[in-house]
Amino acid sequence: MSNNNEKFKELYEKATDIFFGLTKKFDGLSEKLFETTGIKINIGLIVGSAILILVVGLFVKIILGGVMDFLFGR
Repeated sequence: MSNNNEKFKELYEKATDIFFGLTKKFDGLSEKLFETTGIKINIGLIVGSAILILVVGLFVKIILGGVMDFLFGR
């Protein structure tokens, strides 16, 4: 059980590192947009959130597809 918790924690840390690394890459663009327009928009967070929603949606579709196939035997 402890081994599974360690793997989950490692996976979580890698995912958060990738997510926050992606948002950091867009900080320069956000800063340039702020200098130009005066509006603070965190582009990295918007792009990262969109990717996260797409990935979660994909996993949900895969899981629900498997459940539906099991229940209704297409």
